[in-house]
Amino acid sequence: MKKKENRKLNNMALFVIVVMILFMSIVSIELITILYRDREAAKITPVTNDIKKDEQNNTYDISNLTFTDLTLTNEATSLQDMCSNGCNIKISMYGMDYYYIIEYTDGSYIMNIVKDNTRLLSDKNLGTSIANAYFRNYMNYIMFYNIIEDTNFRYDYANVIDNRASLDEFSSLDSGEMEFTEEGIIYYYDVCENNGDGANNAKKVKAIRLPFSLTPSVISTEYVDYSWCE
Repeated sequence: MKKKENRKLNNMALFVIVVMILFMSIVSIELITILYRDREAAKITPVTNDIKKDEQNNTYDISNLTFTDLTLTNEATSLQDMCSNGCNIKISMYGMDYYYIIEYTDGSYIMNIVKDNTRLLSDKNLGTSIANAYFRNYMNYIMFYNIIEDTNFRYDYANVIDNRASLDEFSSLDSGEMEFTEEGIIYYYDVCENNGDGANNAKKVKAIRLPFSLTPSVISTEYVDYSWCE
């Protein structure tokens, strides 16, 4: 009887030892996993720095610039004479100041829009001419419009800013076809799509969209032929 009892005690002690070894192994694995995860997280630090760097690059120092104050009306204010060689314009609206910096560089006009030293629009190429450029108050938004010209295209472009300092952009396929109505901005966009007869390879869509609305309403479509849809 004594031998059997001793054997049972030995078996139980062995079982306890095995359980303790398993428990310690699990704890060790957890500790190693935590240490590895922390070390891997530390490797992510440079990415965070890159993000901060990008945010810093989105700033625009206007402290050394002189601005011309511009008050908007429902009528267009032409920029042809004011900005032929570049200009800096301040528009105060919604109790905030917005700064439009238009530079003439290498034959093209470049626009930055800044609020509180932060760019709302960065290095927008306005093309080779601002003969048609203007500002106006459209539906209580600050609106800028220009016909963008380059070596290949000539098309309508507009941007608007609301009372939350949000910016929305519109562009149309050709020039002189954008309309600013009480229901929204009418513009055209293309959809590359063959109509089946081989004569035309795209649709030109006439649409209307309110500023900051995500989805345009289609007014009409027509089949056309565009070289970039081949």
